[in-house]
Amino acid sequence: MFDICPNCKVKLELVKKKRVFNFKNLGQIPIECNLYECPKCGEEYLDEKQSLFVAKSLDEALKKEVD
Repeated sequence: MFDICPNCKVKLELVKKKRVFNFKNLGQIPIECNLYECPKCGEEYLDEKQSLFVAKSLDEALKKEVD
């Protein structure tokens, strides 16, 4: 993971935010996660650990919908 915004070349800040993900036929699913945000352009990045967390959360939501 990088700590500098590739667009603005400024240091990214680690923040905790609720993000809405669109997933298959479930529609919008809000997930609170840690992400890196550029204070200049607002671009957001997930590291590998948080990407796996989001994927697991989406899988769990899908399983609940199927059951």
